[in-house]
Amino acid sequence: KVHEARRAGTRQDRAEVLESRLALIENAEVREVEWTIPAFSELLEKCPKGQSIASAPFCAVTVPNMQLVFYPNGSPEARDGYCSLYLRVPEGVRLTRRLFVNSETLGPDITRKPLEGYADAATIYAPSSTVRGTAADFVTVGVRDLAPQGWGAMPELQRTLLLGDAPAVEINFQLLREMRDARRELERQKERERRAADQRRREEERQRREEAEAEAARQRAEAEVAAAAAASLQEPVTADEAMMQAAVRVVNQSAQEKLRPKEETPEETAEREKKERTMEWFREYRKQEEAKKAEEEKQRRDREQAEREVREEMERKRQQQEKERRRKEQEAEWAQEMQEQGARLQEERAKKKQQMLEQDAP
Repeated sequence: KVHEARRAGTRQDRAEVLESRLALIENAEVREVEWTIPAFSELLEKCPKGQSIASAPFCAVTVPNMQLVFYPNGSPEARDGYCSLYLRVPEGVRLTRRLFVNSETLGPDITRKPLEGYADAATIYAPSSTVRGTAADFVTVGVRDLAPQGWGAMPELQRTLLLGDAPAVEINFQLLREMRDARRELERQKERERRAADQRRREEERQRREEAEAEAARQRAEAEVAAAAAASLQEPVTADEAMMQAAVRVVNQSAQEKLRPKEETPEETAEREKKERTMEWFREYRKQEEAKKAEEEKQRRDREQAEREVREEMERKRQQQEKERRRKEQEAEWAQEMQEQGARLQEERAKKKQQMLEQDAP
């Protein structure tokens, strides 16, 4: 078993070595590495000054295990309002490179230490509230023009390795705890809101049941009073007598009600107060619904504004990328022309030298 375990470990080690060699071969001509970091506004809030995140290890120009180390709010040596960017390379490796943060380019410089970069790399601009949480809420950092010291720059060998939205492999544990606590607090807040909504719904259902029961009791009481009044009346002999009795009874009741001060019974008082509470609740409910509709309209306008700003930001980035691409093409064309001119000059010199040799020959 020990022998099998050793053999398995040896195979795994060889596989890792082969994978690293394959990555070196595939990225041998890569001279530019770009790392896109999403949710930049949240990272600025959660990552204080002096704390950093690091990209996944990558290899380029035959150099393995390089990393980009980014300080969103600056390293301890940085000035306030600046972010910091460093390149980590293996011990003993010397490279010429340029670091960049968005459109800000730093360098070229030669690396002489395993970790070198710029404390004041670029000014920090926090995304606006409309951009926060959208596709435009990101920052791009990276390194370009990579070459071992002494190599010439060849535009036709330029390549770009996109790390995409790869998560950071090194991040402070304090930052992780803060982010976990923030998620838990958000979940607790949602649970409290759900319970409050359930409580309001149960209260509304209870009020509706009480109102329905009170209305049914009132209708039963009116029916009983009407039945008792009808039973107490004497049967009229003719229709005229019945009409006369009804008219006299109405007149007497009206006179008695005018003479007698109107007093509410406890049941009537309770019923009136209940109706008043119901009307007050209904008015408050209407007010809340209007406020809710106004808030939804405001959110819709804000969302449209955010989408418009995101589209504008993406269009601006696209134009910048197009401009950068054209610049690189122009530089490549210029380098090609220079090479062709150099070749023509060498040919002319060779021809002149050949002619001179032919003239000097006897």
